[in-house]
Amino acid sequence: VAPIVEASLTFSSLTDHLRRLALLNDFALTVSSALDLDQVAQRVFALLRRAFSTEWISLILLSSDGNTLHHYFDRENMVTLHTLPVEEMPLLRLVQKGDVFRLDDLAAQAKYQAFYAGAQSVVLVPLKYRRQIIGALRLESPHPAAFTVYDEHLLVVIASYLASLVENGRLRQEAEARARNLSLIHDVVQQVMGSTDVKGIAQIAAELMARNFVYDLTVVALADEAGQIRVAGIGGSAAELVPRGRAELAPETQAGITSRVFVPGQRLLVTV
Repeated sequence: VAPIVEASLTFSSLTDHLRRLALLNDFALTVSSALDLDQVAQRVFALLRRAFSTEWISLILLSSDGNTLHHYFDRENMVTLHTLPVEEMPLLRLVQKGDVFRLDDLAAQAKYQAFYAGAQSVVLVPLKYRRQIIGALRLESPHPAAFTVYDEHLLVVIASYLASLVENGRLRQEAEARARNLSLIHDVVQQVMGSTDVKGIAQIAAELMARNFVYDLTVVALADEAGQIRVAGIGGSAAELVPRGRAELAPETQAGITSRVFVPGQRLLVTV
């Protein structure tokens, strides 16, 4: 009986090995050709759903400045993105040393809060790029002990490749953004060269920003001699909303996001 059992185990191990190789091959072929991070997330989720028989998947990416997290998660077989401050999701602390975090029975653990209701087990794999933690890949399951040490090894390889894709994608996006910025600056300079009409320059700048960055609304606000902030230029397909809103909310208030940027002279990114 023993030789039969041993042969069965060997065949099972070989089957698992071939399955992992097939998954890695699919991953390299399909994910590496994605055009942006959203497409990368969608393809990664599709592959992991099939390989691990779970739809409870999350991809957490740390922003370049380290202040926000981009959280991709599965909702009814649709990948959803939620951006939030780092302090609102301390999940990366569990893998800050670069080790895999795996729990077989969430009911017996208090240090981990499941993301998907009904989750019984979890594996959390860090995304590392040049020894820096830039995110994590999380899989949860409604079954206890759903993930094995072999699953960990496979996910570590996937996470390593994914981290490289993410960083290369960011570098490409940053290069494209710099090119757009240079193009915008060139267009503004060409159109306002020699002009002394401040409001005219503000209007041209707003229209060019809306066109170059495909924004629905851009507003250029200037401070007058009394220090009051006034709208000087409006661009974008939703430009008519600003005059309408100003009429309904008159007199103008100096509170709000614009003043929070103007007074300290620092940029501000607001996500909702």
